[in-house]
Amino acid sequence: QRPLPRGPPVSRSVLSPPHLQSLPTMATTAASPPPTAAEDNVRLLLPGFLSPETCKELEFVHRSCGTAGYRPSVVSTSLPHLAATGCGHLLLPFVPIRERLRDAVESFFSCHFDLFVEFTGLVSWCKGASIGWHSDDNKPYLRQRAFTAVCYLNNHGKDFKGGLLKFQDGEPSSVIPVAGDAVIYTADNRNVHCVDEITCTGFPTISLALTYDVLECTFLGLVFVQAAMKTVRVHLLHQLMTP
Repeated sequence: QRPLPRGPPVSRSVLSPPHLQSLPTMATTAASPPPTAAEDNVRLLLPGFLSPETCKELEFVHRSCGTAGYRPSVVSTSLPHLAATGCGHLLLPFVPIRERLRDAVESFFSCHFDLFVEFTGLVSWCKGASIGWHSDDNKPYLRQRAFTAVCYLNNHGKDFKGGLLKFQDGEPSSVIPVAGDAVIYTADNRNVHCVDEITCTGFPTISLALTYDVLECTFLGLVFVQAAMKTVRVHLLHQLMTP
């Protein structure tokens, strides 16, 4: 029996939007695809990844819904928090940004279609905040994290002072926050880094943690939160209608 002829291979652009091209729901800055990482390249700076309009939109969401964060002088807004507090409509701006960031990481680190978003949040570092040398997988409950992506929403020197991102070795050795710029890097000990103390006001970022483990996917967590909230609403409605 003769084998069936094979057609041309299906490119990624057919399966999903180009990895640095936005969906029409968000204003973005056009950017060329990032280069592929060499073996000794463990981080990449992406200038102008987000447009000024997108930065302002995300900053507005954060100021409206931010809560006390996981560290002193840190305010955060996570997707499960937005879903659980009835602000699900505010999740929409995150969707195209998450996909573009994940695709940029997969392209640079050559792990196409392998990654899942484990955490997405707006994290604001306020005056007095800092963090010492660490890798992003340095706790037992963080071992599943493989990569990190951070986008800055305002400008060092203009909107705040301090807060430089510094790496122990490799290039770039430090990142000066600029609105719209993104930095992606591995979460392991090849990227031990710190954040200098914020000495004036503060700066918000959109932060992603990516994993190879589908069970850690944020989407599954959101489904659980939404199902739990629906159960609570049904229970309250039943109580109100019961004589």
